[in-house]
Amino acid sequence: MLQERDILGRIGKGFEYLCEVVKLAPAEWTAMLIRMSVRPEVHKFALDIISAIALHSSHKLQVASWLYLSRLLHKMTI
Repeated sequence: MLQERDILGRIGKGFEYLCEVVKLAPAEWTAMLIRMSVRPEVHKFALDIISAIALHSSHKLQVASWLYLSRLLHKMTI
């Protein structure tokens, strides 16, 4: 259980850091992310991450992790 929290925490921190660097140079990062988003490898990678999280947590992600991701997404929109 502790290991699961650590993994989800690292993923959340990774998204936080990504948001921070995008805010520092939005034009460059936006262009790069748009170019990356059309590549099938990126789609497969994203699905692999989502699948691994779902399998690792036995399809029962904790409410706290969903709230954390929700807050993170809310911060991204502000």
